[in-house]
Amino acid sequence: MTQIRWQKIFDTGIPEVDQQHKKLVAMINQLEDSNAAGHDAVDHKIGLVLRKLVDYTQYHFSEEEKIMDKIKYVDRGKHTDKHKKLVHQVATILKKLKASGTVDVYELMSFLRDWLLDHIVLEDIKIGHAYREWHQTSGQPKSSTPTTP
Repeated sequence: MTQIRWQKIFDTGIPEVDQQHKKLVAMINQLEDSNAAGHDAVDHKIGLVLRKLVDYTQYHFSEEEKIMDKIKYVDRGKHTDKHKKLVHQVATILKKLKASGTVDVYELMSFLRDWLLDHIVLEDIKIGHAYREWHQTSGQPKSSTPTTP
């Protein structure tokens, strides 16, 4: 599998969310690197990276949900449900890894890549649009730089 390369289509327009997404992409790419290292160390490395990915994903979801609360995002409930579903799916994978000491790396990589990229492009972009609208209607500046009249 090839690594994910960040593309403009993934930008939500929310700087902190985009930075977090880039970190998630880097972590998934790190899983790919662990897989390429060879079978002797794969399961151990994948377990470590996957645990870090889960922790960071939960942090990211929490931050994203704070933004949705702030802008009173209409589809927050549906979006949060998708977050919970992913956390559950990955927790199941971690349990399987812990119980058996192995996991289908190709299946794991495909799942994570597809979920993250689809979620960004199909769901998080909507938050970006709502975020920009919120800024326009709330009268708040889009950045911390002062504007001149």
